[in-house]
Amino acid sequence: GKVKKKVKERLPSLREWLAEQGAEGLENLEVRALHEGLESPQAVFLTKDVEKNEVILRLPAECLLDAEKALNDEVLCKAREQLQRWKSEASMAFFVCLRLLRATHRSDPWCSLATLCTSSTTGAGRWSEAFQSMMAKTSLKEHLDASQRELKTWHSALQRLVKEGFDCNFTLESLGLARDFWYANSWSGKVLPWY
Repeated sequence: GKVKKKVKERLPSLREWLAEQGAEGLENLEVRALHEGLESPQAVFLTKDVEKNEVILRLPAECLLDAEKALNDEVLCKAREQLQRWKSEASMAFFVCLRLLRATHRSDPWCSLATLCTSSTTGAGRWSEAFQSMMAKTSLKEHLDASQRELKTWHSALQRLVKEGFDCNFTLESLGLARDFWYANSWSGKVLPWY
């Protein structure tokens, strides 16, 4: 429904941005529902058969958002310094997620990727309480508990920054969605623009 429409609307601008940055092989990929006929998350699929050792996609490093690039944002750099002075815990993933959430203006190089962050995420942040309760009775309980602890730490850090005047134009819920997006779309500490 609505989420699929938002994702499809953002794909052309993300593809254009990736192409402008020198990405190669975008024509080899298509985004479609993971499961046909169901309200399903979007996934990336190949449009052709691949030969052994064939390169199907080449993305320039500039297209991968990591903590170093996130902390190039002056506001986030100051936020990190403040959290360090307070001896507050905040992982590098926290700053990458904040950078995505701050990328709201079309002129921001991360805007296309950031829009997907809250419109296409399907992780635990979107699970109903009943589903989370059911999953807590499985082997995922330890992971879910750790995830909740991490999110509480992030919320606490963000709330403390906001009290000190940090420019925050997003909700605590969107921070959770950004974190789910990070875990679903990162590799080696970098957010990958698979869309």
